[in-house]
Amino acid sequence: MKALQIHTFGDTHVTEVPEPIPKPTEAIVEVEWCGICGSDLNEFRNGPVIVAYGIMPKEEWKPMTLGHEIAGKIKSSPPDSGLKPGDAVVVMPTMADGTCDKCVKYGEWACPRTGSVGLSGGDGGKDGGLAELVAVDAKKCFKVPEKLPLHLAALVEPMCVAWHATKAPRVKTYEGQTVLVVGCGPVGMYLMLALRNRGATRIIVSEPTDARREMAKGIADVVLDPKTDDVAKRCQEVTGGTGVDVTFDVAGNKPGLEGALKSLKHGGTHVNIAVWKDLTILVPWTPLKVKDVLFRCAAGYSAEDYREVIEELSEGRFPGIEKTITSMINIDEAVEKGFKALQNDMDRHIKILISPKGIDASLKEQSEHLRQLLA
Repeated sequence: MKALQIHTFGDTHVTEVPEPIPKPTEAIVEVEWCGICGSDLNEFRNGPVIVAYGIMPKEEWKPMTLGHEIAGKIKSSPPDSGLKPGDAVVVMPTMADGTCDKCVKYGEWACPRTGSVGLSGGDGGKDGGLAELVAVDAKKCFKVPEKLPLHLAALVEPMCVAWHATKAPRVKTYEGQTVLVVGCGPVGMYLMLALRNRGATRIIVSEPTDARREMAKGIADVVLDPKTDDVAKRCQEVTGGTGVDVTFDVAGNKPGLEGALKSLKHGGTHVNIAVWKDLTILVPWTPLKVKDVLFRCAAGYSAEDYREVIEELSEGRFPGIEKTITSMINIDEAVEKGFKALQNDMDRHIKILISPKGIDASLKEQSEHLRQLLA
């Protein structure tokens, strides 16, 4: 079967590999669609990311198949799994021992051995979903309703990152709330959709690139350019001088953080989702202490998030989400039109989906957006 694999650093290509042999607890999923995540792109460009489960991929080890934003259909499964051939599923790609104190108390993302299908290689790691077939823990396969097209189901994993983050602030409801989102890449875009779903009254986004600001206009109420707009001043103006209730930092840079913190009202909440490259940023703690600001961080997601997002997505409660798909390609095009396209023209894309089995021409008939993408 075909799979997109890292062979050595700087060498990622499609190759023929044997079909996976499942363990007794695993299902085999025929992959319909798999999205490219920023973590995949980081592996493509730089090698291993932060996951620690088993052994990370490196030059002298066996190749590893990328991809963890997986939607497909069950080919085989354990007899007691509740799954049957043909069931449409999405895969929750997290790996953890599941039994340690941190797993039990806080969830899998707290596990010291946490990792991800398609990102953690070597012994204990798992090949990912940029292949015709993938073997995954059957308990991590979540069935999706027939009415949910699988190209949209492939957005469940990144949507769950955003959905989980909306639970971090100390707010019981977003109704009546004004929220600032700093950064409108994939997570920022899905975060705005999640906030709109959860009833946010006013969404402000700060984004420096023209293309992504244009994409944000269909969701956000106020779209700011931090290169020309004083973000904090504009947030004060929009809120009548009180400041915003919650800020989400998805960008991870000093100007964005400073603007977000200055934009907060007294008693507001700042949530960091970004992965920071610069770990030496100084935070103005005293002014924030006086304002009684709450700092929170958000990472990952849970099985509960998966179930909730599948239901919301199936019921059409993330209007406009299909337009976050900016390209749909076959696996043979994955390097040139997928990873290199993201690397060279990142601002034009939100989500590129890859089909390992080949794109069904009838998909064009589902919507005007798909007709344009697949023309």
